[in-house]
Amino acid sequence: MSDEEKTPKTGRGCLAVFLVLLGAAGAFVGFGLWRTGGWDGFVREYLVKGSLNSVQQRALDVRPDGIAEAEINEAFDEARQAIDEERMDLEALAPKLKEFLEKYKQVKPSNAEMGIFLEDLRGASQ
Repeated sequence: MSDEEKTPKTGRGCLAVFLVLLGAAGAFVGFGLWRTGGWDGFVREYLVKGSLNSVQQRALDVRPDGIAEAEINEAFDEARQAIDEERMDLEALAPKLKEFLEKYKQVKPSNAEMGIFLEDLRGASQ
């Protein structure tokens, strides 16, 4: 017997493990997409709401004294509800969120500026 005949072939086992892992990953992604209502639901549920959560936290961090924390939370809750009910124009919302993060990265907004942002946030719903 030659040395080649004595060595076990492990290539097929690795391929089987890879295919099983690939199938499990596909099932996981498929379940997530099914649960959220397809690709649009996935974008709405994870990407948009994740961005909204991040901006809400930043808005609370830089909140001016004249704006109540409850007012900020209420505006963001209304936006989340509009997203769930598909009344929110996501293309109009994204630039507003980005502008807020860029504009108030180093400075605190005034009462008027925060009020305008909250009204814009509410106004993005259709």
